Amino acid sequence: MSDGVSQSSVDLRRHLLSQNAVTIVSAMQKAGLPDPVGLIVEMIDPFGKQLIYGILEARGLQKSEIAERIASLSRNAIPTFTAVVSFEQAKRTLSLSSDTAEQNLAAARPPGSYWIVVIAGGGNSYSLVPLPSLNSDRN
Repeated sequence: MSDGVSQSSVDLRRHLLSQNAVTIVSAMQKAGLPDPVGLIVEMIDPFGKQLIYGILEARGLQKSEIAERIASLSRNAIPTFTAVVSFEQAKRTLSLSSDTAEQNLAAARPPGSYWIVVIAGGGNSYSLVPLPSLNSDRN
């Protein structure tokens, strides 16, 4: 993930966040999780593609179905996948993508704030979003 700190990589993650923020926030509010983490994943990012396969396999899709879904979404200018996972799932999974992922997710958050993680361009970016309608007992 050496390219993840370049300005073009950072700009890509900002762009994906701005283009998908409304969708992922809505999904986070509907997920029914006490501490949801929104994921916005560039589908051609090496780790991102592995992550998408893992999420969709966990949801019961076969590899052939996943490949078809990725192919159909890859017709977009920047093929992007969004998902909502639990905070614990995010910590376990994202630690495979970055040495600092767990530390970033463990950073102090204002009450009612939740993480959105953008995985693209060989790196991860972390943003907090207020979701005051969720009542959580997060640590």
